[in-house]
Amino acid sequence: MRPLGRLQRGLSVGFVAFAILEILRQFVLPIAWGTHERIARAGDAVLVINPGPAPLLFRVATAVLALASAVLVVVLAVSFLRWLHRVAVQVRAHGATGLRLSPDARVWWWFVPVAWFWMPYRAVRELWHAAGTGSHGEEVRHAKGSPLLLAWWTLGVIAGLLAVTSVVVGAATETADPRSLSSALRSTAELLIIPECFLTRAVVRRMTARVESRTPAPA
Repeated sequence: MRPLGRLQRGLSVGFVAFAILEILRQFVLPIAWGTHERIARAGDAVLVINPGPAPLLFRVATAVLALASAVLVVVLAVSFLRWLHRVAVQVRAHGATGLRLSPDARVWWWFVPVAWFWMPYRAVRELWHAAGTGSHGEEVRHAKGSPLLLAWWTLGVIAGLLAVTSVVVGAATETADPRSLSSALRSTAELLIIPECFLTRAVVRRMTARVESRTPAPA
């Protein structure tokens, strides 16, 4: 069997890199170029001061960071699913029985509408318990997930719902106002992606350690 360590290390570096790209795109560049909106109070009135059109260099840098983030998302998604499939194969090879899902099913459930809100979590939770305890059958299927898994999945679902809602609201209102509800929802979703990167990285590292702790040393 192929070791998980190399794939896990690649994912760890990738998630940190993606978080850094998002921090640069969302915070560092706007602050550095002074294109973020400033809010000032004048008596009881709130004045939103817009410094004006963003400089060309700022727009180019933002576009480059957005493109790099998009490419990295695809690479990370494919690598994560490869890692998850490999974990499932190794857990079965270590003797876990009674698992509800096959290694392939743990991948394609991520692409089934509606079911993608809970089935991938159940797939990962089952592997988490089986990898850590070597339990079998009903004990594995009904095991509770760890607080780390619950926080990882909850934050991911919230970010996803906010992103989808921002698209729906934006299409309904047809406005590009940066102070609109659609923009606020999208910005919140993008902000949540940053801690979600570190939670996903922690899940990958912890799961890999649980699986490899049960891997017999080579003779």
